[in-house]
Amino acid sequence: MRISLDTDLVMSAESSPAAGGSAPGDWCRNLTTHPLAPHEAVPFPYGVVEVKLQAEAPVWLEALVTSGLLLVVPKFSKFLHGMAVLYQPRTGASIPSFAA
Repeated sequence: MRISLDTDLVMSAESSPAAGGSAPGDWCRNLTTHPLAPHEAVPFPYGVVEVKLQAEAPVWLEALVTSGLLLVVPKFSKFLHGMAVLYQPRTGASIPSFAA
């Protein structure tokens, strides 16, 4: 079993046209010369728990899932979520509001 927990996630547009890579084809921006604009960084207001199993789930994990503390989202992708949020006009994605 492998469990990972990601918190305080921020989706950022690394390859924005204004990112100012140091060489043609660079995907990562130089934050010193081209800091992120507010629309280029979107906070993700949830923690992401990923569980990889090679056998049947243990009883304690089943209890945690059925407790309502976790929301099971099959095939969730942080990368695809970031792309949909940051490039919404180009993807046509409908993004729900995460207002608390």
